Amino acid sequence: MLSSSAQAQIGNRRNRLPNRDSLAVRQDTVKVSADTLRQTGDIETTINYTAKDSIITDVASQITKLYTDAKVTYGEITLEAAYMEVDMRNNQVYAKGVPDSTGKDMGTPKFKNGQEEYEAKEIRYNFKTKRGVIGQVVTQQGEGFIHGTTVKKDPENNMYVGNGLYTTCNLQHPHFHIKANKIKVVHEKQVVTGPFNLVINDVPTPLGFAFGVFPFIKKKPNGTSGIIFPVYGEEPRERGFFLRNGGYYWAMSERMNMSFLGEIYSRGGWGLNLQSQYRQIYRYGGNLDLRYNRRRAGDEGFQSIAEDFWITWSHTPENRGGTGRFSASVNAGTSKYNQRNAYVSGGTQDLSRQITPVFNSNISYSNQAFKGAVTYGVNFRHDMNTQTGIMNLTLPDINLAVTRIYPFKRQNSTKKAWYETIGFSYNFNGSNRLTNTPQTLASSFSGLKIANASKQSSDIVAFNPSNLDELLRRAQIGARHSIPISMSLKLFKYFSVNPSFSYNETWYPQKLTYTYLAPEIPQDGEGFVRIDTSRGFHRSYSYTASTGLTTNIYGMFYFKNKNRRLEAIRHRMIPSVSLSYAPDFSRDRYGFYQNLQLRRSYENNPQYSFPYNLDPLNNPQYFSPISRFASGQFSPPGIGESGNIGFSLNNTFEAKLRPKSDSAGAKSEKVSILDNFNISSSYNLAADSLNLSPFNISARTKILKTDVNFGMVVDPYLTQMVQLDNGQKVARKVNEFAWNNGKGLGQITSANMYFSKSFSPGSDKKKKTDADTDTETTTDDERSTEEQDAIKQINANRDKYVDFNIPWTLSFSYSLNYSKRGFEKAVVSQTLSFNGDLKLTEKWKIAINSGYDFVGGGIINTTSINIHRDLHCWEMVASWIPFGPYQSYTFDIRVRASLLQDLKLSRRRTWSDRTTTN
Repeated sequence: MLSSSAQAQIGNRRNRLPNRDSLAVRQDTVKVSADTLRQTGDIETTINYTAKDSIITDVASQITKLYTDAKVTYGEITLEAAYMEVDMRNNQVYAKGVPDSTGKDMGTPKFKNGQEEYEAKEIRYNFKTKRGVIGQVVTQQGEGFIHGTTVKKDPENNMYVGNGLYTTCNLQHPHFHIKANKIKVVHEKQVVTGPFNLVINDVPTPLGFAFGVFPFIKKKPNGTSGIIFPVYGEEPRERGFFLRNGGYYWAMSERMNMSFLGEIYSRGGWGLNLQSQYRQIYRYGGNLDLRYNRRRAGDEGFQSIAEDFWITWSHTPENRGGTGRFSASVNAGTSKYNQRNAYVSGGTQDLSRQITPVFNSNISYSNQAFKGAVTYGVNFRHDMNTQTGIMNLTLPDINLAVTRIYPFKRQNSTKKAWYETIGFSYNFNGSNRLTNTPQTLASSFSGLKIANASKQSSDIVAFNPSNLDELLRRAQIGARHSIPISMSLKLFKYFSVNPSFSYNETWYPQKLTYTYLAPEIPQDGEGFVRIDTSRGFHRSYSYTASTGLTTNIYGMFYFKNKNRRLEAIRHRMIPSVSLSYAPDFSRDRYGFYQNLQLRRSYENNPQYSFPYNLDPLNNPQYFSPISRFASGQFSPPGIGESGNIGFSLNNTFEAKLRPKSDSAGAKSEKVSILDNFNISSSYNLAADSLNLSPFNISARTKILKTDVNFGMVVDPYLTQMVQLDNGQKVARKVNEFAWNNGKGLGQITSANMYFSKSFSPGSDKKKKTDADTDTETTTDDERSTEEQDAIKQINANRDKYVDFNIPWTLSFSYSLNYSKRGFEKAVVSQTLSFNGDLKLTEKWKIAINSGYDFVGGGIINTTSINIHRDLHCWEMVASWIPFGPYQSYTFDIRVRASLLQDLKLSRRRTWSDRTTTN
């Protein structure tokens, strides 16, 4: 029995809330069957309910009313609202909001079932049948939002929306939506609509279709299978109107997906593309991209068919145990593919691939044996130059290495003897290299032709079965063994001595012999060289010995004025001297090189009574020693005896600053002034002249938190003009030092300087947050699958993401390069490159990437300007290269959500539209 005051409160509430009869009428208007809402039976689990104001139960009708912040929980179902009625007899709950003093509804119902959540004006739900009727609902399904006037819910959690709209805009009044009279939401799978049309800013458009299917991708890393709509456009000068990147996406499993794409052009071209991504967690992951394009080139009547293909494959291991590792990075195809067909997602031409001439591929496997004592691996390599057409294939490259062994090391010695530091290791490398590079051996014989050369030897041949014999003839095969031996000693406590000896041996499958064939008469030319090949097992070897001596020298300079922060400067020097020796392996006794004699005789032609092409002393001429293993994969031992004394001096400078405060705990601060300043050279004792090598000078420092690098090469010898016998004057180095002739240290033959700097708000101030205090970082294991996929998507498409939280950024780099040979004119290049972006407003951002060529006197021709406009659920992106050979522009307005990524307006004109590629 309620008190009179309580009854009064109830009465006041009943004056504001609808009675049971009005609710029953509304029930009829939404046409919910009486059986569904009034069905009796046991409830499967306990219904928990709370309210902030009061809870009133009518025992006779078994109806409980909850006022103010009412909440009902039934298993995974949670319902919150300002007012709620729980009908235990009919196993149903009714919820709605209540108007405030201004008439606006407060506490509108919020329904949550597991991960599904939505908000509505009123909700009626049956606990037993799991059916419900929802009025004026707004619910998020995947990346989209559904607004519905009347919604029914069945036991499988599917929803049927009448007079609804679908959008990816999260506003209560969305900027755009797809309007349909009927919408079905298949639980955690997809949204299906009947006939619909697109509405932008409340303005209906003629764009629409007879039905729509929008899959959910929230819980599936690989998404849902479906049709990919193509990109349309035009190439006015080349292939005409086109449809690109259209096809079908197949979500094979959570570990693998595949896309089948195609493109077609109005002037007869077409192409196919297969893309796939795969990942086995903690084991491996990768991407595969196969492309084939066929096009017509040339004018009508003189057209030719051009066929191109390209393969891109990357495979990365994620080993969490074991020693085996397989990886792949393949980037190969026909030489003209990137000039004709290099496009990124959306149809934009990939400028970086257009101007990059060299592509490389590598497939490798490595492992260990005998508890890591032996490491072995196999590599398959490929490199190609799309401009020259030269291609090299290494099939395979095998390597094996034995870790360092100390044969004289004692097991339980307390003091290490000098001989215990002696150690050796073993390395093996075998390789088979196929190439289509022209055989230019004749050029090394001063233009002499090869008498028995094949017709194709001077051509670039295609990699196909018909040229297999020529490719095998050019193959370079070999194996190399290396055994380095070294030890480490301490001399007079402060010096480190490191003697070493190295033995190398190379195996070849063939050996060459050269024979000079003189012409019958001088007018027939310079003659020929016949090259005979002796196949079988052949070897060369070499050995070198060296030792090095190094130490550390420290110097400290203190400042007496204690009022200054600069307390001292420390200078550290690391001088080192080395001595190495290697004999001349081009001598005849080794048999690795051959001296080719050019003596010519014309005994059969008496009219030529003089020997032709002899020097003034009537001695036969010789070429420099010629390698007998020129066709091998590994080069033979070096020519000439070498006895080098190498020396270098490395310097570092540091400043010691007094603490800013006088507190007892304050410590001095160390600041680097010069990170590295190094001078090195060598002196060849075995050379007959020009013994001293050029000086290499390099330095590295940091000024105003900017890394600065400098390098220079100085030749210590004079260069003079020398007159030849034919009267021609040429520049030659002479065996005289520059400093003995008043020319300083020598001639600078090359120099370079480079520095770069980036600016952004707060970049010079470290902002410490709660995350900074935690030494641990978040790993992939701690992130959800959705987070990992989002991070990978951003990293793979950084140019598509703009951070509006940063007001501006600026980066620039400066490079200066100088080179000069003898009396030739110096070659100088000097460029200043910069890129940055500026947040004009909360929604506008502009980015510029450009630079200035000081030598050419103009802006670099790859200058680009990018404009980004945040349109909430849409975005506008414009890119413009205003001048130069790659002049072009692109303009896109597109929906942000990946679910509707094909809903966009694009306009573009690429640089290839202005040129013709054959």
